[in-house]
Amino acid sequence: LVMPKEQAAFLSAFPATLLPADGEGLRQLELLGLHTLGQIAALPVHALQERFGKLGRILHRLANGQDTSPVATYTPPAMERLSHVFEPPLANRQTLEAVLNKMIEALMGRLQTKQQAAREITLLLTFEDQTHTEHSLILRSPTAETTHLQRTAAELLALIPMQARVAELELVLGDLRTRPVQQLSLFEREPMPQEHLREVLYDLMARYGEDRFRKVRVLDQHAPLPERRFRWERVRET
Repeated sequence: LVMPKEQAAFLSAFPATLLPADGEGLRQLELLGLHTLGQIAALPVHALQERFGKLGRILHRLANGQDTSPVATYTPPAMERLSHVFEPPLANRQTLEAVLNKMIEALMGRLQTKQQAAREITLLLTFEDQTHTEHSLILRSPTAETTHLQRTAAELLALIPMQARVAELELVLGDLRTRPVQQLSLFEREPMPQEHLREVLYDLMARYGEDRFRKVRVLDQHAPLPERRFRWERVRET
């Protein structure tokens, strides 16, 4: 703890490179033989102002431990984490995935209580030889759906090579956001004239060829990889 009026003495031995000066400013201090904060603090402030302008006054004040700028408070990122120790260490992926699903259910219970959704999922594995591996995935948008996170976590786990048996599994849900409120529509949507659209499509296919037209079939709208979310099919495919 540095007491008031003792800042300059405390800082005197620190290098001048700690000051917020650019490369040229630090080079000028070096040429002047000013290597420590104490050497800069001992100079008259007007001498530094003549050499560095407004920056000289700032450097002199900082070297003397005088800084009136507000201190930015650190707010740790919001996250929820849970770990599971395997005794003995585990090598079966199916069992590992089953445990992971239970862990996600537990963490999602916490998020639901706080009305939060997660956008990042991280898996940390500790193997029986005490080596570690960490893999993360950022979702397209925050989710509060347990099944969505379970599928995503399973896909992430499948990408991790099992170099040895797993001694501990840690799950972290990060980048937590307030769960968005969904507003329901007050009116029923009018049905789209599908038959009319189909007739127009078949007419275009007859004019330009069937190979020019494709339709999208949704496979899993929550899958993190595009190739697993949908696939292209020929229009006449059933």
